[in-house]
Amino acid sequence: MPAKQRRGSILLQRSQRATAMQHGDDMLNRTRASRRATGGGLVGSAVTLLCCAGVAPVIGVVSAIGLGFLLRDAILIPLLILGVGVTIWGLWQGRRCHGRGGPLVVGLLGGLITVGGVPAWVPLALAGFVAVIVASIWNLQAVRACLARRSMPG
Repeated sequence: MPAKQRRGSILLQRSQRATAMQHGDDMLNRTRASRRATGGGLVGSAVTLLCCAGVAPVIGVVSAIGLGFLLRDAILIPLLILGVGVTIWGLWQGRRCHGRGGPLVVGLLGGLITVGGVPAWVPLALAGFVAVIVASIWNLQAVRACLARRSMPG
C-alpha cells in the first residue's frame, strides 16, 4: 500500500519503490558520514594525542606550519575530546547501518581511557587510542558488510 500524505487539497502518493530508494539513499549518506567522521576524527585525535605525548617530529611539523600556539595542554585536551567525539559520532552512524553495538562500546571505552589517560599517564592514553582504532576498523568492516548485503538482489 503506498504511503499517502495530504498537503492542503493536493493528495500526494509515494510508491513503495520511491520510499525504498529514499531509504537506500539515506543509508548511503549515513555510511558515507560514518566513514568520513571516523577517519577525520581519528586523524585529528592522533595528531592531538601525539602532541600531548610530546612526540618531537609531530610537534616540529605543527610548529613549522605556524600552529605552535596550539601546543598547550589547555588547548590540546579540548581538541582531543573534539576529535574523539567526532570518531564516536562516526561509530554511532555506522551502528545505525549495521546494528552492531560492539564497535561503539569499544570506541566509547577507548575514548574515555584516551582522554582520561592524557593527564594521568600517557601510555594509558595511547592504549586507549589503540582501542579506538580497533573499534574504527571493526566498524568500517561492519559497514562494508552491511552495504554488501543491501546491494545484493533478493
